[in-house]
Amino acid sequence: VVGLALAGQNVFSGLTYRGLAYTTATNAALLYGFSPVLIAVLAALFLGEKLTLRKLAGAAAGFAGVAIIITQGQLRSLGVHGVLAGNLIVFGATLYWAAYCVITRWITQKVPAEVYSFYILTVGAAAPIAWVWLHKMRFPLAGLHPETLLALAFMGVATGTLAINFWNWGLARIEAARVGMFSYLEPVFASLVAMLFLSEKLSLPSLLGAAMVFAGIFFSTQT
Repeated sequence: VVGLALAGQNVFSGLTYRGLAYTTATNAALLYGFSPVLIAVLAALFLGEKLTLRKLAGAAAGFAGVAIIITQGQLRSLGVHGVLAGNLIVFGATLYWAAYCVITRWITQKVPAEVYSFYILTVGAAAPIAWVWLHKMRFPLAGLHPETLLALAFMGVATGTLAINFWNWGLARIEAARVGMFSYLEPVFASLVAMLFLSEKLSLPSLLGAAMVFAGIFFSTQT
């Protein structure tokens, strides 16, 4: 549990933020939208959850959609640079998150979800604080503007403490593949927020890829 707490959110957040430096928030959200399919596949492989041929077909369609988003419809873009590099890093974060969810489902069958969440949040926070202190010799939040501190506080409470607790609580009680379904709404809201506040626009390849991703999600969740 302690090992997963040290690596868990830190690895996922690190990969995601690194990828966002090279790609758009919309692309990142669409790529992350494929995580429910990956969770279902990994849960079937390692937890014995049922995975039907329909789910496999959905996973294939979803992977095709992800490929379109990563390459932006240009096969010649298959070089690790520019937007492609960011998309690949974010997709790596998505795959890591799927594995993390499956492991969390397994652990919370043995350890109370509240105890597990406590370790994830406290031990997970200690690692980056120590890293910044050792390399910068200062507290990570020192010198930040009040607006930035407010944004970080919101992320810490809403997308950190509350979201992680609710997510782990759900994984303790419901199959990982079913919990993953609730991730389906995230790309929709993230894209809307990106268009409203970041003036981002959806490209045609991203729209096509997203359609294939959600088609894969639809097929993979049918009983």
